[in-house]
Amino acid sequence: MIEVLRLDHVRIKDSHGNVLENFDFSINEGEVHGIIGDYGIAHSLLSLLCAGTLLPDSGEIYFYDQPLPCLSYTESRQKGIFLISEGKNLQGHMTALENIYLIARRKFGWKFCRHQIASMAQEYLDFFNTSLSLQERAENFSPLQSCIVSMTGALIAGAKLFILDEVTSSMNEQDAVAFQHILSCLKYKGLTVICMVHRIEELVRYTDRATLVKNGSTVRCIDKNDYSYDKMLAMLLI
Repeated sequence: MIEVLRLDHVRIKDSHGNVLENFDFSINEGEVHGIIGDYGIAHSLLSLLCAGTLLPDSGEIYFYDQPLPCLSYTESRQKGIFLISEGKNLQGHMTALENIYLIARRKFGWKFCRHQIASMAQEYLDFFNTSLSLQERAENFSPLQSCIVSMTGALIAGAKLFILDEVTSSMNEQDAVAFQHILSCLKYKGLTVICMVHRIEELVRYTDRATLVKNGSTVRCIDKNDYSYDKMLAMLLI
């Protein structure tokens, strides 16, 4: 298996004195890996660490076995790392197509090739088996639709790793089932996904492995075959 991202003994202290300490995490190509628990810091900071746009106080971060330097937002995307946070990715006054172009524009330059972008976007929407109008404004999207638009732009731009910052927390049951299918499509294409979640039920539904975190430190990494609600809850609470 090809290791995509690894965090070794990472430590960082935020401005409020909260600490992520002795955090170990790794994810392989084509895997959906969940992270749950008390991170010690805000989940948004952990997302930035995984994206390479924030360096730890100590420890190492590797992307495809190469040390990951501190990257700008643009540099992170150029490496194929795309961070998607609920409600923070799209321009609400723009259409789905315009948002997809903004995400993937380095592929097209500054020329808005409407027909080319629409054709590529529609291929991915069909692949996801989802009906979404490219002319709909983003302000009208559900959490699932927003995520799909962000992912479509990222895929056109050459995404290798998705970091999903609690995007599943407000999905209804129908959207959750559809999102499971989308994750299966991403895995089929060999893409890698980190899911940061609040609930054990989300781990069971979406992920292949899970890293449990307590008081800012890694407790254990568990394979899907070993998932047990009671066991995971005990590890997180005791």
